[in-house]
Amino acid sequence: MLGIPSSVNILKHVEGPQADSQSCFFIESGHLMEFIEVNFKKIVFLFFGPGEFAIQCHPDSNLQCLGDVHGKKFPHEDVVRLLKEFPETREAYRGIRKEYYEKVAERLRLQQMPVEKRFEHLQKNQPWVFDLADRKNIACYLGISLSILEKLTR
Repeated sequence: MLGIPSSVNILKHVEGPQADSQSCFFIESGHLMEFIEVNFKKIVFLFFGPGEFAIQCHPDSNLQCLGDVHGKKFPHEDVVRLLKEFPETREAYRGIRKEYYEKVAERLRLQQMPVEKRFEHLQKNQPWVFDLADRKNIACYLGISLSILEKLTR
């Protein structure tokens, strides 16, 4: 198990020639936030929690710890080697990728919902976000202003 300080981008420090969005991190405990910076503005994509594999949805994105995080890095080349040596792992790998794609699809559906529904959805499905993430990042994730977020949290 690997403990990660909050200032470290977990997958940017994976060793090997393909330390990129094809690498992943299994979260045993703790929470992560994925974001990208564009013109000095943070855009929050996803939040990950315990028992999930964090796979970056954009090659230039960053994974930031929201508190203490423990887990295991899986560089791309290690995953490929595992799949070649043990073909029976392919079904598990497909399941991990499917869960990730479902998470991304859910995020895209969230963007189409009215503001109140987005807020309720996050509150229902990932309530820990409100305790761990900065309000500014939550507002960004929901695509709303800080003032609207404050009104919704009252």
